[in-house]
Amino acid sequence: MKMVRTLGRILAWFNLIYWGFGVVSGLLQAMSMGIPLAWVVVVLMAAIPLNSYAALQLHKSIRRPEIKLSHNTPVGIRYVGSFVVFIGITFVGFGVLLLERPQDLLQLFKEQATNMNQLVSLNTVDQLRSLGVFVVVLGIVMIASALLNMRLLRWYFLVRKSDVS
Repeated sequence: MKMVRTLGRILAWFNLIYWGFGVVSGLLQAMSMGIPLAWVVVVLMAAIPLNSYAALQLHKSIRRPEIKLSHNTPVGIRYVGSFVVFIGITFVGFGVLLLERPQDLLQLFKEQATNMNQLVSLNTVDQLRSLGVFVVVLGIVMIASALLNMRLLRWYFLVRKSDVS
């Protein structure tokens, strides 16, 4: 169980830092662009650092039993974690799509960029495949972190219940 706790803590810190910076930068871009869809995406992606913060609170409570969990922490781990799993599955699916059909997607990205008069930062199929691998890894990290934290929460309540009885 110690290895699961350690891995869960590492993944929670990674998600909190990586996605926390991503959400903050997304908020700044959404404010500058003024596009309502950007706000929706940023709010939805904020579930990842929120779940990670709740997981770190759980880890703190496991390490120091005198610190009790807030009544919001299990909700943040269970329900927000379920949404994080959904986002992770979406990331894995998109990454697999990038890996399976990079040539078609590269052509599509270039067409969209020329229609919107933007520069394309992805110029080769290899860059698109690298992006696909990165997105799949991010999705797996999100899923693993959320599922480990749900399992740790269940273990925490089982241990507390057995101590009380």
